[in-house]
Amino acid sequence: MSEDAFEVWLIWWKGAEKLPVHWSIFMCLVEATIGNKYDVEVPDTPFKPRWRFAYEENFDMVTAEGVAGKSKFGTIGDPGEFEGILRRTKLPVMDSENCQDWVWRVIREGVDKGLLKRDSLQRLEKVPRLQM
Repeated sequence: MSEDAFEVWLIWWKGAEKLPVHWSIFMCLVEATIGNKYDVEVPDTPFKPRWRFAYEENFDMVTAEGVAGKSKFGTIGDPGEFEGILRRTKLPVMDSENCQDWVWRVIREGVDKGLLKRDSLQRLEKVPRLQM
Protein backbone atom coordinates (compact mmCIF):
# COMPACT_ATOMS: atom_id res chain seq x y z
CA MET A 1 0.00 0.00 0.00
CA SER A 2 1.21 3.48 -0.85
CA GLU A 3 2.03 5.80 2.03
CA ASP A 4 0.43 8.68 0.14
CA ALA A 5 -3.31 9.33 0.17
CA PHE A 6 -5.22 9.83 -3.06
CA GLU A 7 -8.48 11.64 -3.76
CA VAL A 8 -11.17 10.19 -6.00
CA TRP A 9 -13.25 12.73 -7.95
CA LEU A 10 -16.06 12.60 -10.46
CA ILE A 11 -15.84 15.14 -13.28
CA TRP A 12 -18.74 15.91 -15.57
CA TRP A 13 -18.46 17.65 -18.91
CA LYS A 14 -20.32 20.24 -20.96
CA GLY A 15 -22.01 18.78 -24.01
CA ALA A 16 -24.96 18.93 -26.35
CA GLU A 17 -28.27 19.98 -24.82
CA LYS A 18 -30.69 17.18 -23.77
CA LEU A 19 -28.01 14.47 -24.13
CA PRO A 20 -26.50 12.45 -21.27
CA VAL A 21 -23.66 14.22 -19.46
CA HIS A 22 -20.28 12.54 -19.88
CA TRP A 23 -18.77 11.44 -16.56
CA SER A 24 -15.09 10.72 -15.84
CA ILE A 25 -13.30 9.53 -12.73
CA PHE A 26 -10.20 11.42 -11.66
CA MET A 27 -7.60 10.32 -9.08
CA CYS A 28 -4.78 12.47 -7.69
CA LEU A 29 -2.63 12.93 -4.61
CA VAL A 30 -4.48 14.76 -1.82
CA GLU A 31 -4.81 18.48 -2.60
CA ALA A 32 -3.27 18.08 -6.07
CA THR A 33 -5.00 19.08 -9.28
CA ILE A 34 -2.96 16.92 -11.65
CA GLY A 35 -3.53 13.18 -11.75
CA ASN A 36 -5.08 10.43 -13.86
CA LYS A 37 -8.46 10.67 -15.61
CA TYR A 38 -10.37 7.46 -16.34
CA ASP A 39 -13.19 7.10 -18.84
CA VAL A 40 -15.11 4.77 -21.03
CA GLU A 41 -15.56 6.07 -24.55
CA VAL A 42 -16.78 5.06 -27.97
CA PRO A 43 -14.04 5.82 -30.49
CA ASP A 44 -14.90 7.47 -33.77
CA THR A 45 -14.46 4.51 -36.11
CA PRO A 46 -15.90 3.23 -39.38
CA PHE A 47 -16.14 -0.23 -37.81
CA LYS A 48 -18.79 -1.46 -35.39
CA PRO A 49 -18.63 0.97 -32.45
CA ARG A 50 -18.13 -0.39 -28.95
CA TRP A 51 -17.14 1.02 -25.58
CA ARG A 52 -13.51 0.93 -24.46
CA PHE A 53 -11.66 1.84 -21.29
CA ALA A 54 -9.42 4.93 -21.57
CA TYR A 55 -7.22 6.94 -19.24
CA GLU A 56 -5.06 10.02 -19.38
CA GLU A 57 -2.03 10.62 -17.16
CA ASN A 58 -0.98 14.09 -15.96
CA PHE A 59 -4.48 15.44 -16.49
CA ASP A 60 -5.14 18.84 -14.85
CA MET A 61 -8.75 18.99 -13.69
CA VAL A 62 -8.55 22.74 -13.01
CA THR A 63 -7.36 23.91 -16.42
CA ALA A 64 -9.16 21.30 -18.58
CA GLU A 65 -11.58 22.82 -21.09
CA GLY A 66 -15.18 21.66 -21.05
CA VAL A 67 -15.44 20.73 -17.37
CA ALA A 68 -18.96 21.52 -16.18
CA GLY A 69 -18.42 20.42 -12.58
CA LYS A 70 -16.70 18.05 -10.20
CA SER A 71 -17.32 16.35 -6.89
CA LYS A 72 -14.88 14.68 -4.49
CA PHE A 73 -15.91 11.13 -3.62
CA GLY A 74 -13.33 10.28 -1.03
CA THR A 75 -9.73 9.68 -0.07
CA ILE A 76 -8.11 6.28 -0.48
CA GLY A 77 -4.77 4.86 0.56
CA ASP A 78 -4.22 2.34 -2.24
CA PRO A 79 -4.63 3.74 -5.74
CA GLY A 80 -3.61 0.40 -7.26
CA GLU A 81 -6.60 -1.40 -5.78
CA PHE A 82 -8.99 1.31 -6.99
CA GLU A 83 -7.38 1.40 -10.43
CA GLY A 84 -7.91 -2.37 -10.58
CA ILE A 85 -11.63 -1.75 -10.09
CA LEU A 86 -11.58 0.87 -12.85
CA ARG A 87 -9.88 -1.48 -15.29
CA ARG A 88 -11.98 -4.59 -14.64
CA THR A 89 -15.41 -2.99 -14.31
CA LYS A 90 -17.78 -4.17 -17.02
CA LEU A 91 -18.00 -1.78 -19.96
CA PRO A 92 -21.39 -0.30 -20.87
CA VAL A 93 -23.68 -2.27 -23.15
CA MET A 94 -23.78 -0.55 -26.55
CA ASP A 95 -27.12 1.15 -27.30
CA SER A 96 -28.56 0.67 -23.79
CA GLU A 97 -25.92 2.02 -21.35
CA ASN A 98 -23.39 4.83 -21.20
CA CYS A 99 -20.43 6.14 -19.20
CA GLN A 100 -22.71 6.92 -16.25
CA ASP A 101 -23.61 3.23 -15.87
CA TRP A 102 -19.90 2.38 -15.81
CA VAL A 103 -19.18 5.05 -13.17
CA TRP A 104 -22.04 3.73 -11.01
CA ARG A 105 -20.54 0.22 -11.15
CA VAL A 106 -17.05 1.54 -10.25
CA ILE A 107 -18.28 3.61 -7.29
CA ARG A 108 -20.53 0.78 -6.04
CA GLU A 109 -17.61 -1.66 -6.06
CA GLY A 110 -15.37 0.91 -4.37
CA VAL A 111 -17.99 1.21 -1.61
CA ASP A 112 -18.48 -2.58 -1.39
CA LYS A 113 -14.70 -3.07 -1.01
CA GLY A 114 -14.55 -0.39 1.70
CA LEU A 115 -12.36 1.97 -0.33
CA LEU A 116 -15.06 4.66 -0.52
CA LYS A 117 -17.64 5.64 2.08
CA ARG A 118 -21.29 4.65 1.60
CA ASP A 119 -22.30 8.32 1.18
CA SER A 120 -20.52 8.21 -2.21
CA LEU A 121 -23.67 6.60 -3.61
CA GLN A 122 -25.86 9.47 -2.35
CA ARG A 123 -23.35 11.95 -3.75
CA LEU A 124 -23.53 10.23 -7.13
CA GLU A 125 -27.32 10.68 -7.14
CA LYS A 126 -26.76 14.47 -7.17
CA VAL A 127 -24.48 14.58 -10.23
CA PRO A 128 -26.22 15.96 -13.36
CA ARG A 129 -27.29 13.27 -15.83
CA LEU A 130 -28.67 15.33 -18.73
CA GLN A 131 -27.37 18.51 -20.31
CA MET A 132 -29.74 21.42 -19.72
